Amino acid sequence: MFTTELTRLSGGTYFCGPDFVRASDACSPVQVSIKDVDYRDPGIQSARNDKQKAVEKAAADLATAQGNAAAAVAEAEGKLRAANAQAALYSNPEWVKLEQAKLQLEAISRCAQAPNCRLVIGIDGQVLLNDQQ
Repeated sequence: MFTTELTRLSGGTYFCGPDFVRASDACSPVQVSIKDVDYRDPGIQSARNDKQKAVEKAAADLATAQGNAAAAVAEAEGKLRAANAQAALYSNPEWVKLEQAKLQLEAISRCAQAPNCRLVIGIDGQVLLNDQQ
């Protein structure tokens, strides 16, 4: 790009790279070596500082956004695993029987504390409550 612009501005290929040899027609692209940069101008230094601050802030903002996205993905995956585990639990017949037994035990405990409650346990294990108030 620089060589093309230089050729356009000068009107021809008058400049060659540092490996140019007069005995050859080869002309490698021009190379520019910056030997010294003077930042004594406070405006230039301030602009460089502002640019560096903006670059670092953008990098920090990107890292924060990536961290937040990773946390959101991890949270969603955790909720999905929990929902799948809960669905598997609810479809387990043994768990359903356990929950029914807990409910019966709670009802029996309440009946035992009520003075007019009658409790009948059938031969099949079914519990019948008659709460006469």
